[in-house]
Amino acid sequence: MNRDEGIEKTKRELQERVKELNCLYHISEIMDKRELDIHDTLESVVKIIPEGLQYPEFACASIIFDNKNFKTDNFCKTEWRLSADIVMKDMKAGVIDVYYVQNISEDYESPFLQEERKLINAVADRLGTYLERKITEEELRNSEKKFRDIFNNSGGCYFHYRFKRQYAGSERCCL
Repeated sequence: MNRDEGIEKTKRELQERVKELNCLYHISEIMDKRELDIHDTLESVVKIIPEGLQYPEFACASIIFDNKNFKTDNFCKTEWRLSADIVMKDMKAGVIDVYYVQNISEDYESPFLQEERKLINAVADRLGTYLERKITEEELRNSEKKFRDIFNNSGGCYFHYRFKRQYAGSERCCL
């Protein structure tokens, strides 16, 4: 390989890494949009995943979460599959599947690059963290609403009496 060929190869490889980074960046932007709910976010993320792959025009993706399947418009299962689990609280909560609709590699083991494996793992990792946060936020909102409803709809009075105890320097509250 001469110098010019080496430069061209390096240039192509760098362009692929830029695509992967752009994919992660766009996914992060989507996850930062507070107005989107989980399902809207997953619907948007699944459409961006193929853009980070070496051959986006031949790629499709799906995300399965909460018994729902979010897919790209061109989705179809093939033998050329790349998959990563979405993990929340050390348990599998979903899965990302990426397929090439045709084999693009001369090496028939897998048309996917190692970097594509790393990309899908990073997306799954980021989704797991995002989903944990969103679900926790929703649970907190529901808990606060429930407490507010109980407090606002009760007919009784609430007294708050506070006193200090000298031992162990503790402060106790009684309702």
